Amino acid sequence: MAANGINVLTDYTMRGGEHPHIETNEIEEEITGAAMQDFLSNPHFKGKSLRWAYNFKHFHTIYSSGHPMIRDWLYKHRPYPQHIEIEPTTACDIKCTMCEHTWWDHEKIKTLRYDEYVGIMEQFPQLQQIGLTGIGTSYLNPWYMKMIDYCTERDIGIELFDTFKDLNEERAEHLIKSSAYKVYVSLDAATKDTYEKIRVGSNWDKVMSNIKTFDRVKKRLKQHFPIFCFHFIITKYNIHECVKYLDMVKDLNIDVAFCQFSRMLHPYAETLDQFVHIPEGLEAAVRQRGAELGIQVVWNGNATLEKDKAPVEACTVWEQPFIFSDGTVIPCCSLNEENDRDHQRNVASYGNVLEKNFREIWQGWDFNNMIDHLDQGKTAPNCVNCILYRLPEGPYYGEASEDGAANIEKYDAECDIEYDDKGNIDTVLVDGEVLHQVEKFEA
Repeated sequence: MAANGINVLTDYTMRGGEHPHIETNEIEEEITGAAMQDFLSNPHFKGKSLRWAYNFKHFHTIYSSGHPMIRDWLYKHRPYPQHIEIEPTTACDIKCTMCEHTWWDHEKIKTLRYDEYVGIMEQFPQLQQIGLTGIGTSYLNPWYMKMIDYCTERDIGIELFDTFKDLNEERAEHLIKSSAYKVYVSLDAATKDTYEKIRVGSNWDKVMSNIKTFDRVKKRLKQHFPIFCFHFIITKYNIHECVKYLDMVKDLNIDVAFCQFSRMLHPYAETLDQFVHIPEGLEAAVRQRGAELGIQVVWNGNATLEKDKAPVEACTVWEQPFIFSDGTVIPCCSLNEENDRDHQRNVASYGNVLEKNFREIWQGWDFNNMIDHLDQGKTAPNCVNCILYRLPEGPYYGEASEDGAANIEKYDAECDIEYDDKGNIDTVLVDGEVLHQVEKFEA
């Protein structure tokens, strides 16, 4: 079995033949060796195919890499995407206060049909990883589970985010037996009261029960993958619960890979009352509590302080384009949640994959003009709303009103946090007035 596996890898059949670029082959061979090692000796890969192990290693080596060699290689060769994101539907049945979907006034609901989905996927014969989450509730797409099955048949790694309000035993088992490698529960509070004020229409008790169901089924099936993660979007409504959140997760007594904290992606008029830039010290306080509890904390790039962000020429997330359910292609998922899909279609996008073959889009002027700008450290027209990297013109803060650009003073320096002598969040203030007084808990 091992010999056959080695032949599969050394013949390069997984990646469509030996690449003519020497640099590309060197990178691929390194990934190949790591994949083989995990496939043969890592117990976490039990039950996974060699191709799946290769796809997993490839994505985690290339995507959002901070390595200068990977960055330079991507800009030089601009390889055809092997990692993409597809939005299954924009249908949603809850009203999350920080989500653009809640505030759409003219956006039409679009569910991607299965034949459309297959038509897109067939344009990526060497696809290795996919994100299957968009601005909507994925399970409202009647073909969603079939879409997951399609990826599993091709050993394509899947990452997805879900509120878990619609999860049940059958769906949990389906996900765990699929080719998914990472599943996030979108949970933005440490308490029932805060959660149900933010995710209006969802039910805290049901979500908690479904989280435990997922963990129980995963243990019954004795599977390491998909790893299970928590995702917390920081707003003024919940910032006081960031530290306490880790205690809540710990008390669930389940297997958790990490807890990820993100800022709201973009401020816009309807959400200025809840948008907040991350204050100094918050990340350190959360990480400290995570270390005390033995919970890994991931601080998302969009929650990084502006001064600590990498310059725009370091960007490599464009190698994983995001595809709307209507076929619109945008550079990456971080341009979502600005409540302006017209801008995304007319300015940020470089084509529609339901109207034009993706290879034509990738080789077209719009895409390559964007890469040329980024490579020179300039802001491309597609990327004027970027919140992941440091733009040469200074940070983007979105359109706050019809009158033009938002006044950053309205929602930046206003927010301040006071800590107690143990480093826990004690009080959140806005304009010097108490917004949240944190309930004490034993460390």
